[in-house]
Amino acid sequence: MHLHARRLSGGAMGKKSRRKGAAGEREFAQITDGERTWWAPHDVNAYGRDWEIKRLKTGFAAAYAALEEFEQHEQKLGGDQAPIVGARQDHKEWLVIQYLKDYQIHEDDCECSCPQPHNRRKD
Repeated sequence: MHLHARRLSGGAMGKKSRRKGAAGEREFAQITDGERTWWAPHDVNAYGRDWEIKRLKTGFAAAYAALEEFEQHEQKLGGDQAPIVGARQDHKEWLVIQYLKDYQIHEDDCECSCPQPHNRRKD
């Protein structure tokens, strides 16, 4: 089991949850041509960055709905922008949500799409 999974969950993870998490890490690593780093504090290294990988049954329903809403607006406007959403829970930092395929296209076009650890903003 991942050491950080036990630490974050506050206890032992079930075998089914560990298997689902590992499958998600392998899938993400394959799609991004990255490396699964199960021995490290983070799950995958891809695009020169460490990633935490989360795979949930229903926990991201609002995020997907927001992306779909963006796509519906673009369709009505006749636009073709890739959907991207800014989201924030009360008293938390902002998140940027987008489809991986759209991130990959941007990453291919621009080497600077991800802030590197040494220049991350601390707002």
